[in-house]
Amino acid sequence: MPETASERRTRAVVVSLDGDALDLVEGLSGIEVLGFLDAQADSTDRAFPNLGADAAWPSLKAREPGLKAVLAVDPPKLRERLASVYYGLDDLLTVVAEDAVVSPHASVGRGTLVQRGVMVGRNAVVGRACKLNCGAAVHHDAWLGDYTTVAPGARLLGRVQVGRGCYIGAAAVVLPRRVVGDGAIIGAGAVVTSDVPDGATVVGVPARRRPESGARF
Repeated sequence: MPETASERRTRAVVVSLDGDALDLVEGLSGIEVLGFLDAQADSTDRAFPNLGADAAWPSLKAREPGLKAVLAVDPPKLRERLASVYYGLDDLLTVVAEDAVVSPHASVGRGTLVQRGVMVGRNAVVGRACKLNCGAAVHHDAWLGDYTTVAPGARLLGRVQVGRGCYIGAAAVVLPRRVVGDGAIIGAGAVVTSDVPDGATVVGVPARRRPESGARF
């Protein structure tokens, strides 16, 4: 019996061997995972094949024009490069876990990955191609720029503003109304009590600037 439109699933590849992302996407009824793309040729998964590096995308897309990509890499600079050079926002799936709590009054940009246990509060704005990892929280009226990654368990409190291409480390906390500049990195477990300049790396409690700011991601 032919498949109906309502039963048809979107075929997709996951960009990067990220176990949490594969688990999430595999469990979504509307998506059929064909495999993953990864720069490491020896990367393997128990369920899905390694379809090659990023250069394999054009041939995959040519064979399946409706194919979509789930951008699972963490480094913001790499997220931006892959989104703009290889895929384009039209080919990126926006994926939101079924158990994520996203306010109906929040905005989530195209190509963003919202993992399990995430909370996005009222009037929050999450930019394009961001990644919110497991258990992250973006509270009311917070704002995240494009390509930003929020690591597991990090919390952005009310009215925080995070710029483009930032990395917020695991279990970090940014206090209300703080501003995190473009390209900044917040270390794991840091507590941000004051504004963070563009490109800075801050670590510790309270967070302080590290001399090698901006080098890692």
